[in-house]
Amino acid sequence: MTNKLIVIILFLIFSILKLQGQSCSHRELSETYNYLTNIKKIKTSKGDLDSCNVVIKVKSKDNLKTYCTIRFTTMFLFDSSYIQCNRSRSYITGNNGGMQVCDWDYGDLIVADFNFDNREDFAFKKEEFSASGPIYDYYIQNSDSTFKREKFLSDSLPCFPQYFNRNEKTLICICFSGYSYVSKEVYKYYSEDEKWIRLTKKEIDITK
Repeated sequence: MTNKLIVIILFLIFSILKLQGQSCSHRELSETYNYLTNIKKIKTSKGDLDSCNVVIKVKSKDNLKTYCTIRFTTMFLFDSSYIQCNRSRSYITGNNGGMQVCDWDYGDLIVADFNFDNREDFAFKKEEFSASGPIYDYYIQNSDSTFKREKFLSDSLPCFPQYFNRNEKTLICICFSGYSYVSKEVYKYYSEDEKWIRLTKKEIDITK
């Protein structure tokens, strides 16, 4: 394949696809870290969303050290996701604590202590288009200030937790279940075993 042909092919590809990007620096979510998000949304010439490339970094306050870098690609994010930099929330500093929750969407990036060990963790929006709101991935802070994916929470929670009970070490999810029902699920963390279990699941008819 000649160089001229390669140039023509690349020109045709970029003529069809359009790139939309946004970078956000979140200094207000933590007293210890800066959270940086970057998204590149690839759209066709007709304006249809093709895919999204997302990068999330957790850095020191002086931005000299990086503690965690996450990269993922998805086709299942709304146009507004990671574009509006104020769509984040912190249960650590209280930033945007009063932000309205619509359709179980608690924000693109959320900082909280999910496993009740007095270290800040975070969750980020990975996919949307679910009736119970966005699907989040959860990352737990290690003792050396690095972070690891919390598999149980990431794979099991049907929606973002509505309530945190620090004394009982439980997360309570209340999610859309279908028609006139919501599902209330309670998850408990056993710190001695570093293990989560689902304690209860109850279907509630919201019309009664």
